[in-house]
Amino acid sequence: MVRALVFVLALLIPGVARAQTGDASDDAAARAVVTAWLAAQNDGSFTAYSALYARDFVGIRRTSDGGEKKMKRKAWLADRKKMFKRKQQVAADSLTVTVKDGTAIARFVQRWKGGGYADHGVKVLRLAPDKAGTLQITREELLSSTPGWEADPGKVLDATALASPITVTMKGVGILEEDGCQSVTWVVYLKDKKKRVVQKEVGLGVLMIDTSSDDVRSTIDVAPEGDKGTLFAVGEWCAGGADHYTITKSGDALVVNYRGVGECPHDEPDCDPETRDTVLTIQLPEGAKVRAK
Repeated sequence: MVRALVFVLALLIPGVARAQTGDASDDAAARAVVTAWLAAQNDGSFTAYSALYARDFVGIRRTSDGGEKKMKRKAWLADRKKMFKRKQQVAADSLTVTVKDGTAIARFVQRWKGGGYADHGVKVLRLAPDKAGTLQITREELLSSTPGWEADPGKVLDATALASPITVTMKGVGILEEDGCQSVTWVVYLKDKKKRVVQKEVGLGVLMIDTSSDDVRSTIDVAPEGDKGTLFAVGEWCAGGADHYTITKSGDALVVNYRGVGECPHDEPDCDPETRDTVLTIQLPEGAKVRAK
């Protein structure tokens, strides 16, 4: 059945005729599969899309808290089928194809939008021929995801030049040593094995300061969460509001999410007391090992 679908696909989508009998080391055949993969999504053809996936396919789906979920072909396609119920637009920039362990690895910047949402990030497709010689997708993984079709320079930090392993620390700086709610600037630091340091301001928050304490300082170190996905989490309620920040590892990136909480006026029943945003995505070297300290 899959063979028949690919044959039909070859007649409908340019490039698939070459891809169906391509060798994994054939650059042109691998690119043809990516072209067909994009066309199937942009045309809304779930039949064409599903025919590109191998029977032994495994996909990696990343969760918002930095976790990973492995999905086999049936579960993956069931999950993706939901996206075909509405118009979507998918593009691939900076496509490269390399051969590794007898398979072709297609790596590119995926741009996706649909239903009023858009994001972009590095996508990796692994391709290998099946028994019939059809080049199919055996693995798919989005290494990082940043909201928006285009990159916002202020929300992306390129740290790919650092060398693994990378140590991540977080500090609160600029704290006024006086009683009451005081502002704090949260800063993240990345230090690689060559002792090179990259730092970036994450955002502003507030802290309740009690000068009677012996531990009042203008700069504080944030303790790691000790969680596999979440590296750091900061934020506390002060003077009717709170600014929460979490730093999670998602593929080859660190993602900083913000959640602001406030009090709604009694005369505004439709007020939403929460604001959420991805304020920063830090791009890491491929396969980099990261530890929070």
